[in-house]
Amino acid sequence: MGGMGFTWTYLLLLLIVSLASSVKAQQLCSFFSLPPAMKEVYGEAVVHQKPAQAGEAQSARIRGAGCYVPRRGIIPARHRAHITVRGDTAADELAAILLNDFYFRVLSLRKRSWHERRLELAEFVPISEETFIKLGSRRLIKGKSGVPWFDAWWAIRMGLPQTPDRSHHLVIICLKHDYDGKKYSFGHFCFALRKRGGDAQGDVVFDFRAPWYEDRTPALIEGMNSGNKLEPITGYTANFYDWLYTQTSYRNCFVEMWFLPVSREQATVLRYFDEEIQPHDAKEFRGIRKNCASLGMAFVDRLGPISEPISLGMGLADIPTKTADRIVEERGGEFPFFQLENNTHESGREPTAKSQIHRAQPSREASRSFRKLRAAAGIN
Repeated sequence: MGGMGFTWTYLLLLLIVSLASSVKAQQLCSFFSLPPAMKEVYGEAVVHQKPAQAGEAQSARIRGAGCYVPRRGIIPARHRAHITVRGDTAADELAAILLNDFYFRVLSLRKRSWHERRLELAEFVPISEETFIKLGSRRLIKGKSGVPWFDAWWAIRMGLPQTPDRSHHLVIICLKHDYDGKKYSFGHFCFALRKRGGDAQGDVVFDFRAPWYEDRTPALIEGMNSGNKLEPITGYTANFYDWLYTQTSYRNCFVEMWFLPVSREQATVLRYFDEEIQPHDAKEFRGIRKNCASLGMAFVDRLGPISEPISLGMGLADIPTKTADRIVEERGGEFPFFQLENNTHESGREPTAKSQIHRAQPSREASRSFRKLRAAAGIN
C-alpha cells in the first residue's frame, strides 16, 4: 500500500508538472504597451497560452479585469487580471481579443448611462466594434492607425498626452434672450471651435436643437414637446459667424462666450465631425432632460478621457446656463470672456424664433461679430 501511495503521488506530480509546462504565461506588457484607460481595466495582466486540443477553435477568457460605470468612470480591478487563450496567439490576435473585450466592457452603447442611451450617443464620432478592433490593433502594435481622426480620438478617450493647440479655442456659449433690456433666461447651450484671430470660413459652431419653423416663440407645452410634435433634436454644425449674425440680428439674443484651451487632437475630432459625420440624431426632444444642454454636455464629456466620470445628468434638470457655468468651472474658471450684444431692433427687424441660419452680412469677414471678436483682448 505504501508503494502504491508513492506511485500515485509520483504520477500526480508528473501530471501537474506536465500541465504547468504546457501553459505559457507572459506579462501582457511584453506584447504591447497599453494606453492609460486600457491599463486601468487590465492592469498588469498575465496572458496564459494553453495548447489547443485537436479540432478545438481558438478561444479566450478574461478574468479579474476592471469595469466601467458612467458615474464613476473606469473602476480598476482589485487583483491581477488573467487572460487565458487556447492555441499560440500572436500579438495582433491578442490585440483583437483585448480590444473586443474592452469595446463591450466600456465603449458599447449598452454600457452608457440611461441619459446617454436616450441621446443615442455612444461616442462623439460613431465607432463600430469592427473599426475599433481594426484600427485599435494598429495603434497597439504599430503606435499609429494611419487614420488621423481615429488616432486623435484614441489619444483623447484613452487618456494619452495631448498636444496643446495654441492657434484655436474651444468656445463655450450661452445664448440668452434680450427682453426689453432685461437680459436673463435659462438660455441655450452650445460650443464652437474658433481660430485665434478668426477664420471667417472655417470657424464652426456645434449646435443642439429641435428645429422650430414658426416666427413666433413656442408656447410652454410646445416647447416641452409633450405631444412629440417637434422634429428630433440633433447635434449639427454651422458657420460660426452666420450663426452669431442670426442670433443677434434676427432672434433678439445676446451671446455669452468663454474661450477655453483646446488640444490638436480635440480640434481634429471636432473637424472630422463637422466635415464627415454631422448631424447626430438624438430622437425626440424633451425640455428637462433631453434638451440642448443634455446633448451638448454629452458631446463635451467625449472630449475627455473615458476613464473620467461623466457630467451629464447632474442635478434635477439640464439647464443651459448652469451647464455652461459648470464646464467653465470644472476646467479652471479663469478664461477670457466676451459678450456679443443683441442688435435685432437696431437692424430694423422684428424678432423671429424660426430655426433658420442666415448668411452673415455684409459678409462673414466684414460682419459685426467677426470684427468684434477679432478686436477682443486675450482671444486672438
